[in-house]
Amino acid sequence: MIITLCFCIGDIDGVLNSSTSIPIIQVLYNSTGSYTATVVMTTVLIVLCMVGTITAIAATSRQMWAFACDKGLPFSSYIEYAKFQFRPGVDIPPNAILTTLLVSLLITCLNFGSNVALDAIISLSNAALIFSYMASIGCISLKRFRNEPLRPRRWSLGKWGAPINDAAMCFLAVGFVMNFFPITPMPAPVDMNWAIVIFLFVIGGGGGQLFG
Repeated sequence: MIITLCFCIGDIDGVLNSSTSIPIIQVLYNSTGSYTATVVMTTVLIVLCMVGTITAIAATSRQMWAFACDKGLPFSSYIEYAKFQFRPGVDIPPNAILTTLLVSLLITCLNFGSNVALDAIISLSNAALIFSYMASIGCISLKRFRNEPLRPRRWSLGKWGAPINDAAMCFLAVGFVMNFFPITPMPAPVDMNWAIVIFLFVIGGGGGQLFG
């Protein structure tokens, strides 16, 4: 999909300065040359975003509920409540879902005051995803380094596990660092990539909650 987008994007400055204010719509119109096709394809993208948002809220609320059950979040006793019966035999955590929705809405509202703040939080998601991979692989590598036995598993890389994990860590480390670079050298504050500040704030807050 990215390759197709890059092939069809055309004049980058024209797309970024489009009268639609939404570059992807201009790319679709440049590619099709038809208002009807652009509207149809944009509608498909909107539907996909809606479906993706529903699944993301469902997954995030379950993770939040799991952390709350382990007392890993503030107000865990409220978030971990899961006595709402969706259907017989199926309970859902309503407070975790509502908390996830509320936090998502509050983050979205940042766009009304500052695009820089919202862009920083959005750019953090990729760095946080890579960091989660690094944490998982790092734990396995640490156990191998300490010569500790790994937990039973259904599938193993065998003797190739250690070098593959090390190569993955090197690759992820480069991507992780690059996520915090600005677009251009010596950027102005409005063009600065503030993801590193948000990342350190989240790590600090989580550490304080864990060890506090």
